[in-house]
Amino acid sequence: MLLNPNWGKPANNISMDDFIGWLETKDPNETYDYHNKCGNCCIGQYMAARGIRWPGRWEEIYKIVCTQIFGGWCGYPQMVLAGSYYNRGQDRTFGAVLTRAKEYRDG
Repeated sequence: MLLNPNWGKPANNISMDDFIGWLETKDPNETYDYHNKCGNCCIGQYMAARGIRWPGRWEEIYKIVCTQIFGGWCGYPQMVLAGSYYNRGQDRTFGAVLTRAKEYRDG
């Protein structure tokens, strides 16, 4: 079998606008597990919808996808996904992350 160097890598269309468009298709009341490291977090579900497989070593691809969406992966981009640095129990519905992503985009 030939090695495909692009397998599992982010597609070129990964962006904030694409992420927001995907969020708009989700049930706004559906929740996600921010701490899930098996691909069921918000970014993992977005990656699956875009044909990016969730690797065993998730950190690298997660950082790449977050950087393509938010311009970085650490700090405030994680607050868009987590809800709050201080209140980890804050609303983690797709509707809430959609609102936070639009606020982040619109600055």
